[in-house]
Parts: sequence; C-alpha cells; structure tokens
Amino acid sequence: MSNQSRERTVRRMLVHGVFTAVVGISLGCGASVFSPPTGPTPTPITVIRPDNPGYTVIAATDTVARGSQLSVNWTAGIGYVGDSISLSKVGDTRTAEGLLRPTDGATSGNFTFTAPTDPGQYEFRYLLEDFSVAARSSLVTVQ
Repeated sequence: MSNQSRERTVRRMLVHGVFTAVVGISLGCGASVFSPPTGPTPTPITVIRPDNPGYTVIAATDTVARGSQLSVNWTAGIGYVGDSISLSKVGDTRTAEGLLRPTDGATSGNFTFTAPTDPGQYEFRYLLEDFSVAARSSLVTVQ
C-alpha cells in the first residue's frame, strides 16, 4: 500500500469517526450512532408551585351596588400565563365559572369588574392555571 492511499484511508477513517461522534452526541447516544444509551433512566422533574407566597387579592371596597364597577388589586409571587382573577360568590366551589380575567403571566395588576346583579357576598380569588385558589380577598357585599 502506498503512502498516498494510506493517507486517504486514515483521512476517511478520521472523517467517519468525527462524523459518527458528532451524530452520536447530537442524538444523545454516546460516541456511536449504533450504541444504545446507557445509564439509569432519568427521573422526571415535577415543578410544584409554592402554596401561597406573594399571592394577594385586595378588593377596593367591601360594599358595592349591583351592576356597578368594582376594582381589585392583585400580586403573584410567580406569574403564569394560565392564571386568572375571578369574582365568585362565597361558597361557590365552581371557581372556573365565576367572572374571570386572565393575568397573562403578570406578577401584579388591577382589574375592574362589573358587580353581579345577584345580591350577596362575593370574593375575588387568585386562580392558578389549574383553577386551584392561591389567594382570596376579603368579602365584598353586593347590595
């Protein structure tokens, strides 16, 4: 075998080896495309939001006339796009069915709602993206 053909063979082997290593690393398969991944199976990570740090909902008033405007200020320790503020009748467990305004991931804000025409006691709720309640305001009486 001549020196020239030896050089070509070595060059091809190097290029092929580098290609295999790059493709293998890109696919997460180690040094070779054909070798299966080794090691323990990764454990999925579950991100759990804190119970209630930094989530507040504060009604501007405690009494309002039916159909009039009612303001609420809110803060969120961590804002997520799926979070919302609701105005719900006290004791109503259907949190997703109240008057809702999305927070759009903001960590604070102010919303104005139209008070319901049904008199009674209401509260503002900070709803997480799964509609669980992170914070409640003081009671607002609709007269």
